[in-house]
Amino acid sequence: FKKVFKYYHHYFERKTAFDEAQILGELSEKLRSEVSSFMAFSTFSSADLFHKYDVKYLTLILLITKPLRLQVDEVVFESGQVGIEMYLITSGKVMAVYKTSQSNKGVRFGQGETFGELCTLGLAERRQESVRALEITELLSISKFDLFNTLGESAPHVLADMRRCTIRKYNTLYQNK
Repeated sequence: FKKVFKYYHHYFERKTAFDEAQILGELSEKLRSEVSSFMAFSTFSSADLFHKYDVKYLTLILLITKPLRLQVDEVVFESGQVGIEMYLITSGKVMAVYKTSQSNKGVRFGQGETFGELCTLGLAERRQESVRALEITELLSISKFDLFNTLGESAPHVLADMRRCTIRKYNTLYQNK
């Protein structure tokens, strides 16, 4: 009960009661572009996975994000679970542990970094690592279904590029896999 209460309390504290898409739609095109650029830039500028894309795509992605707050030692997901969301850390740190037959390899992710992309981008069905919060951590979650519905037809090249970047990232992180 407490976890559910905290989740919704945080969600509604961070998520405005306004329909951002409607508000942006009512602005002049020039002002909409400026507001979108500012919001998307401030959210995604430090994230390697997102920083190189045009603001129109970042704005679409920003509109499908959901805020999430983790407590210390709270598990985000476990290795082997079916994955449907990826996460962007807006503050705090998490530890991802990949279990191999020889050892456990841990990687810390901090502000501006992403994790969980393998499943969200369709590169794996099940989680490859277990992830838990090292401190109170704020995240933005992005659903696989929302991402593909948003970019699938309008920007398949962005999804393809995100897949390539993710493969490079995880090959570097888990070289001994």
